[in-house]
Amino acid sequence: MPVHNFPVELFYAIFARVSKQDLASCSLVSWLWQQITLPLLFEKLCIRYSVPNEAIEEGYEASEGKAHPSSRREGL
Repeated sequence: MPVHNFPVELFYAIFARVSKQDLASCSLVSWLWQQITLPLLFEKLCIRYSVPNEAIEEGYEASEGKAHPSSRREGL
């Protein structure tokens, strides 16, 4: 029996026991394998982000968009 004739459930059962690194490699084999492995790869997705507060570092009040008093130049 050729591999492409295997039931999708069989692939899913196999891939559920494979490491994330190997799943990533398997997802590159074919469109079908990608469709099976991607949900397994991203079943626990954690997104972390941070917003740098460059406005305050540059002397601006982020909430009002106004220059901070310490950043004003006198006589210019």
